[in-house]
Amino acid sequence: MPDDQAKRANAAKVEGNMLLVCKTNEPDVEHGNTWYLDTGCNNHMCGTKELCSHLDETVRGEVNFGNKSKVFVMDKGNINIQSREGTNVTITDVYFVPGLFWNLLSVEQLSEKGHKIDIQNGVCAVKGRKNKMVAKVQMRKNQLFPLTLQTKTVMNLSIMLKDRDWLWHLWFGHLNFHGLRLLV
Repeated sequence: MPDDQAKRANAAKVEGNMLLVCKTNEPDVEHGNTWYLDTGCNNHMCGTKELCSHLDETVRGEVNFGNKSKVFVMDKGNINIQSREGTNVTITDVYFVPGLFWNLLSVEQLSEKGHKIDIQNGVCAVKGRKNKMVAKVQMRKNQLFPLTLQTKTVMNLSIMLKDRDWLWHLWFGHLNFHGLRLLV
């Protein structure tokens, strides 16, 4: 495949901007923990719903790829990661796109949130508040900037109780049922 065809096959269009889609044979790339810093993507995007927390399930949209196929944005949420220092960090406003194989971090969105992005000599540096280095990523041979993040899977649990006795038991800090009868 000629180079220009390969470049077009590795690109997709989102709301008038380009985002990356690529196939790589690099063995050290883990799909769940690898996020690509993307200079042409409008929004952060993730293909794994289990990584998202605080989902807004009313958000809908679509992503148009270069081959004219479409995938749909189904939700928007947050991604929880752990920094090198061990602190918890939240990446907000991440679109959940079912079927998206690569996780994308929008350089534009990072910039809007106050980060400074500098790309020089094949290195992308991301700095946060007070000019503190957040990430420094070496460009790969395929001209992409893969960033490995320690994501934290968040379990969203929900329970519905219809038994009023058990609800009162929970509301009163797991008070025993004999104590609840005394209160009544």
